[in-house]
Amino acid sequence: MDENTLNAVLLSIGAVAVVWSFVTASLLFGVLIVLFLLAMSLLHRLVTAVERIADNTEQLAARPTDGGRTGSRRQSNDDRAGEADWDDAERPPVEERSTDELFE
Repeated sequence: MDENTLNAVLLSIGAVAVVWSFVTASLLFGVLIVLFLLAMSLLHRLVTAVERIADNTEQLAARPTDGGRTGSRRQSNDDRAGEADWDDAERPPVEERSTDELFE
């Protein structure tokens, strides 16, 4: 084998090795990018889940414990009775009413 043929074979082998290393490196780089994007997606889901849990606990903590009423003003018994029947002043107390009148 003469020198020119040997140089051509070695040059082609070197070129194939360089191209192969670029392809392998770029494939590895691509795999690393895909893994990074997957990790960022999972991290985003984790943060979103933690934020939802925090919001739910805040809503549970803010839930009123006074029978479902909201607001800062507490109602007295007189206020509640006044809201139930507009004409309470005209009616006798519950103890004095007949059972038929109570269930009207």
